[in-house]
Amino acid sequence: MSSTTRRDRELWDPGAQPERTYQAWTRTGLGFTVCALLATRLAGRSGVLAIALSLAGAIAAWWLVTRQKRRLHSAQIRPHPTAVLTMTILTVLLAAGALLLVLLATRG
Repeated sequence: MSSTTRRDRELWDPGAQPERTYQAWTRTGLGFTVCALLATRLAGRSGVLAIALSLAGAIAAWWLVTRQKRRLHSAQIRPHPTAVLTMTILTVLLAAGALLLVLLATRG
C-alpha cells in the first residue's frame, strides 16, 4: 500500500486558479468586444446608434477585464457575483441593441 495520503496526491497551485479565472474573464471581455464591434456592421441607416452601442460595449468589457485584473493582483480568489451579474446584463443589452439594429435596418 502506498504511503502517500489523498492530500499529497491533490494538485493544487494557489496561484493557478486566480490566473485561470482572469484568463476566462479576458476571453469573455474580448468576445464581448468583438460582438459589440460587429454591431457596427448592422449600422445601415442607424449608424450613430450602432457606433454608440459598439463603443459602449467595448468600454464596458474593458472596464470589467481591468477590474478582474486588479482582483487577480490583489489575490482575491473568491468569485465576485456583481461582475458576473454585470456581464450578464451587458450581454442581454448588447443582444437587444443588435436586434434593434437589425429591425431598423430591415424596416427601410
